[in-house]
Amino acid sequence: GYDSKRGQVFFENLLTEARALPGVEEAALVRRPPLGFGGSSSTTIEVEGFAAPKDATPWGHFNVISPRYFDLMRMPLLKGREFEETDLAKAPLVAVVNRTMAERFWPGRDAVGGRFRIGGEWLTVVGVAKDAVYRDLGEKTAPWFFLPLSQRYRADMTLMLRTQGDPIALAEPLRRLAARLDPNLPIFATRTLQEHIRAASVRQSIGGRMLSLLGVI
Repeated sequence: GYDSKRGQVFFENLLTEARALPGVEEAALVRRPPLGFGGSSSTTIEVEGFAAPKDATPWGHFNVISPRYFDLMRMPLLKGREFEETDLAKAPLVAVVNRTMAERFWPGRDAVGGRFRIGGEWLTVVGVAKDAVYRDLGEKTAPWFFLPLSQRYRADMTLMLRTQGDPIALAEPLRRLAARLDPNLPIFATRTLQEHIRAASVRQSIGGRMLSLLGVI
């Protein structure tokens, strides 16, 4: 029942009120949390000033986030800036790229200020983030870029909080907060990042146990 305008307002209110909860240090939204099971979104891109080989179309994975996400996740920016509250739908379209994408498509030059196009729209790079593990513990480093939620609305977002003390203690206050904003939108799959990482590494854990068992045999 939400269109993009109503959804943006909801997310803004959710972030504002979540940050005001006792024990919350920071809050941000992300479409696909790190090491999730939802795969990733990817697209072909056209980079201004980059001559791609004929048999290799430039592409990159991407994620949609709110401002303060990099700070919350302690993912340092190597250059430029994070997204800001002023990066609105009617403002110039912006993106943050990871180091691999910056070095691949802007070799020998500063990626900040560079432009690339997706879906007919030109985006300007405002920041370069340090490479990280995004989908899987064993993945190879690939070009990634991040888009601001305010300019690339998605309805399926995950709220992430950095807290003081036991983070699970905030589960019930978050449920009450969500119910106050909209009783038809329940919070589900509430868990700590440590639990999330443990679930994401289940394949490696099972593989390690099987190898240990074979070694004993």
